[in-house]
Amino acid sequence: MSSDLAEPRVYRAGDEQEILDGLNRAHGLKLSLEEWNWAYPPNETGRSAAVVVVDGAIVAHVGGVRSRVHIGGSTSPAMAVLDDFSLLFFTDDLLSC
Repeated sequence: MSSDLAEPRVYRAGDEQEILDGLNRAHGLKLSLEEWNWAYPPNETGRSAAVVVVDGAIVAHVGGVRSRVHIGGSTSPAMAVLDDFSLLFFTDDLLSC
């Protein structure tokens, strides 16, 4: 499969189980969906996460907590990363999962 088939997008409600499956696979975990929801509950602004989809499957994810940072007199939006995974492997010009 070619890397132009990879679709980055924001988290959508309903992605939870597939994200959890990827986290468990990538990190050798056995978290249940209930444990993941307890550890990473959505807040008033929702979940902050992005995924990469290849052939309809989530193969990478980054999630965190939205916050703001103050640097040099300016305040900007930020995100503290809490979990991530990638099931992608790049070789030459090809992308494989």
